[in-house]
Amino acid sequence: MGAGARGSGPLVCATRAGGAGAAIGGPVVIAALRGELGERLCAALDGEQLAAVSAAPGALCVLAGAGAGKTRVLTRRVAWMAGVQEIACERILAVSFTNQAVDEMRERLRELLGDASASEVECATFHAAAWRLCVRPYRRLFARAVGVIYSAEDSLSACRRALAEAGVELAAGEALARIGWAKAQRLSPARLAERGEADRRAAAVWLRYRAELRAAGALDFEDLLGAAVWLLEERAEVCEAVRGRFAAVLVDEYQDASPIQRRWVELIAGGEPNLTVVGDDDQCLVEGTLVTMADGSERPIERVGLGEEVLSSYGTGVLRGSRVTATMRFTDRREGIEIRTEGGRRIVSTPEHAHLAGFHKGQAPDYWATYLMWRDGFGFRVGTTRMYLRQRQGGLGFAQRCRAELAHAIWVVGLHESAGGARAEEAVLAARYGLPKVPFKARPGADGRTDGVSESAQLIAEVYARVDSQAGGHRLLVDGDLSMKDPHYARSPLGERQVTVTMCADRRGQRAQHRMSAFGTDWALAECLAGVGLRVRPANERGVSWRVEHGRYDLGSLLADAGVISRVSGWPIAVVARLGPAGGSRRGKSLPVTAAEHVRPGMTMFAVDGWDNVAEVRRIEIGVPVYDLNVENTHNFVAGGLITHNCLYGWRGGDSRALREFGSDHAGARRIVLGRNYRSGEAIVDAAARLIAHNPDRPAKELRAQRPGGWVEFRHFADEAAEAEGMAAWVRARLEQGARPGELAVLARTSHYLGHLEQPLAARGVAYAVIGRRRLAEHAEVRDVLALVSAARYPHHREALARAARRVAGLGVATLERVFAQGEREGRGAAEVLGYELRLDAAIGGRARAGCVELGRRVRTVSDGLRDGLRSGVVAATRASGWAAELTGAPGEAGAQGRRERLRLVVELAERLEADGERDAEVLLVRLVLGGGGQRESQGVTLATVHAAKGREWERVALVGLSEGQLPHHRALLAGAQAIAAERCVAYVAMTRARAELCLSAAQWVGRPPREAARSRFVGEAG
Repeated sequence: MGAGARGSGPLVCATRAGGAGAAIGGPVVIAALRGELGERLCAALDGEQLAAVSAAPGALCVLAGAGAGKTRVLTRRVAWMAGVQEIACERILAVSFTNQAVDEMRERLRELLGDASASEVECATFHAAAWRLCVRPYRRLFARAVGVIYSAEDSLSACRRALAEAGVELAAGEALARIGWAKAQRLSPARLAERGEADRRAAAVWLRYRAELRAAGALDFEDLLGAAVWLLEERAEVCEAVRGRFAAVLVDEYQDASPIQRRWVELIAGGEPNLTVVGDDDQCLVEGTLVTMADGSERPIERVGLGEEVLSSYGTGVLRGSRVTATMRFTDRREGIEIRTEGGRRIVSTPEHAHLAGFHKGQAPDYWATYLMWRDGFGFRVGTTRMYLRQRQGGLGFAQRCRAELAHAIWVVGLHESAGGARAEEAVLAARYGLPKVPFKARPGADGRTDGVSESAQLIAEVYARVDSQAGGHRLLVDGDLSMKDPHYARSPLGERQVTVTMCADRRGQRAQHRMSAFGTDWALAECLAGVGLRVRPANERGVSWRVEHGRYDLGSLLADAGVISRVSGWPIAVVARLGPAGGSRRGKSLPVTAAEHVRPGMTMFAVDGWDNVAEVRRIEIGVPVYDLNVENTHNFVAGGLITHNCLYGWRGGDSRALREFGSDHAGARRIVLGRNYRSGEAIVDAAARLIAHNPDRPAKELRAQRPGGWVEFRHFADEAAEAEGMAAWVRARLEQGARPGELAVLARTSHYLGHLEQPLAARGVAYAVIGRRRLAEHAEVRDVLALVSAARYPHHREALARAARRVAGLGVATLERVFAQGEREGRGAAEVLGYELRLDAAIGGRARAGCVELGRRVRTVSDGLRDGLRSGVVAATRASGWAAELTGAPGEAGAQGRRERLRLVVELAERLEADGERDAEVLLVRLVLGGGGQRESQGVTLATVHAAKGREWERVALVGLSEGQLPHHRALLAGAQAIAAERCVAYVAMTRARAELCLSAAQWVGRPPREAARSRFVGEAG
């Protein structure tokens, strides 16, 4: 095709599977224009961008530096899939984090594909997509009806009631923040409670808060993804239907994906996905960090040196630094064991490396196990048992079975979600290895029979006398990566005895103390132990039993003592570590030392934030050097977020973050790096690159400026007031030089710092708009209108009625509680009770009764309006709430214009939805709760937080508040190097928003009362 073929009009997109779509110019067959489409899509792309856009279907990770055109690549890849790979537009899902990013994607797709085709592509935020694809169409499958999506205000109100009921002292906002974080991390209330005192209180509130939501048939914002994941995991038909809708999934800003978001993407995309993820690893934590140092920084194990301190557990959840006393390197290892956890962590070691892992009651989900059991004098057998992992009382299922049959060792061969699956594997193992299924010990039949094989000790003995199970049992041990000397549970042939060594059992001052214990009733054995120098004492006042028990700081000498007892007694040695979070029984804080090759899915491991369950174990080739560490006193350290026993064999790639694990999560995934910055001038790119280079162990990804010039300067002021005046003057001077207001932005780490600038800008006549503060639905007048719409749509919506009642005279909290109670008694929604005066409780009288009648009238008015359409309902709510009359009567009052504009935006959103054929008020309400329908772009100078500025750019940018404690934030200074590295990424993002000019500023005296603050380290690093 000639140059004339590459016009600026929209491209063609297949809008139905197997069909062809049309551009504005008319219908065109896709196949006939494939070459032209490819040329137009790839025009003006560099080689890296072209490779990403035109990559073949499959798993693709695009690492994009700042200004490298990742949104351009993502949207052109969508168009390539639609136009060249002939994927129907409605079978493409594109997901991002913010409504602003989604709107930008839609706009660019309209330019590429035309309005009709672009509208077919499913573009949404994570939460909106979860609601639209999973929660809304399949709500009937939940145990309780789900109708309402709570706003932030609704959630706060429900949380305050939960706090009062639970008797917990915690701010509602803090409680919701902790609960929301736990939901994003896929933690249960029990797991959250293990993290510390504040989290324990939040977990107690969470249970009450969850009950409040369920009673109201409501989900909060964070529940949307959790509910969607639950549906996809638990209902195969839902997963199949939703997954079948999409032939391609694309995710923007993947570095920010939480565990729940990553799981949702995995479920939607499927096992062999056509999945593209785009992100900037300089906007998340650094790659290749395995070992956590004492200061909180992370470092590849090959760079950990002698004498340095690594983060280590001293027992019961206490982590501090401990010194590395030895390091070792081996290059001849070729085989390794890869362990992945439910929390997204990954660790790789040699097969014999000792991890801290075991089946732990109360942590992992319950399973059915297929086991191999051995009894001295009988041989091996296979069987099945329930694990009983969710029951805190009693022993593990396989251990109970081993004891009941007087067996001496048992190994878990496989775990299954159902008894049927376990029994099927049992049958296969029995046939393949020639192993009996008959129990070692006779037991009565279910109906009292005694004539079967399993009920007769004599027949059982005959079976094992005639069958040689030794060869088959040992073959299964080898094939199953199991070892005779390392069973998952063992009993000594001499009885239920063992020598227990507990690492970090106690703390004495700043050191961890390890403990060894052995108990028995054979006093002759006790005399032997005393004869070899061990101190033997009575275990109880009656003197029936004895014990050998003592603690040492030196684990090696303690293990030597245990070895003496084992040699004399013949008892096995069991080594455990008591590192679990504080609270509960001592045994409940411990896990055994287990060789990597013997770790099984369903086991639990210690994590830096509590516990984590093993999801997958597999043998892999490593082909790289492996390393050992010896950690003084504690003999454990944190690697990849997991607490592991001394001597980790690891390398780069054990990070749990989203971008780091994408390649290992998806075999054969391609990785393409976009390293050219097309946004910023060379001076700005160079400064940002110098800054981010100070983040340790970041991947080698050079950022190369493609735009010459650029200007960077730094200004230092005496205090915050002077800084605000000075930067306002800088803005005014740029405007006087001819810059347009929309080309200017002032960015800060927090919205609070931006407040200092508003008055100086206003005094200079500079129009400005603040972004990153409140969503449209968070303004009082909008909340009042939406409360009436919600009450009309959901008659049981307690929070909506309570909000609407605030603007009704004579209607107080006590009266509303009576109405709510009456509704519960009668099985009606409170709005239905209010709808008819005759239904009201006779005890409600006077002004309160009149207020109830008025509120009922308002709800009915809005309900009638909604029957005529969404716009009519919203207009009716604006009038019924009193805001229409109030704003009409006060046109000149401060803030009145802003309120009118915001209410007009709500009406416009209702009109757009109605024009799209939507008549359900729920869609409007959810759209606003999720942040849609926001303000239009302002023509003034932009004031924004750095977070709100992500994905945006301006010709000239000022980054203010560059003092220690502001950026980096004071919380990061307390948290250590890892948190400071994250703050450095924040500064990097801010700097790379500027195209031509970047001004950095700081104040020497900050805060109230003023305190002297050093200039941010980031200024020097960028210099």
